Amino acid sequence: MRIAKCMGAVLCKIFLLWSLSSVVFASASCSEISDSLYDNHVNVKVLVGAVTRNKVSIAVLCEVQPGWHIYAKDPGDTGMPTRFWIEGNDTKNLSVHWPKFSKVSEAIPGRVLESNVYEGTVVFPITFSVLKGSESSLLYLHVGFAVCGEVCIPQERRLEIALPSDAKFEDSEVMELIKQWKRR
Repeated sequence: MRIAKCMGAVLCKIFLLWSLSSVVFASASCSEISDSLYDNHVNVKVLVGAVTRNKVSIAVLCEVQPGWHIYAKDPGDTGMPTRFWIEGNDTKNLSVHWPKFSKVSEAIPGRVLESNVYEGTVVFPITFSVLKGSESSLLYLHVGFAVCGEVCIPQERRLEIALPSDAKFEDSEVMELIKQWKRR
């Protein structure tokens, strides 16, 4: 009975942390959308690099507070994988470029756990297609991740992307940033 109560308390605390974790609704110009600096230890920005016909290139910039980290697609022995998805049915072919990560080791009795993490600034180049006939110029990008330091905090960000009305749009600075991070 004690174990069940203890597990219930642990699950309650996890749910509370998840509920209190940041779901950010951000809106700005087409080229940059952001939440506040180090909101729950991570600042997330979406930079629109290019829109050509129905193909969109963006950079998701994560600035992780010193002493904290987020996990790679394959987190290793511990952690929660970082995930990206777009709300609704107006897009397809979401492709994320995963830059090189760092390995962090933690010794526990009888074993060493290795995790794949990003610290500091990391940029995720992402491409996707907007379905033909879609009248939506407003998309919502979700980023799910766990940020860890002394504790781990699961988070989800919801960022608004306003696509330009032009059939062709390019921000050369953002495209250069995307190219740089694709080489990593």
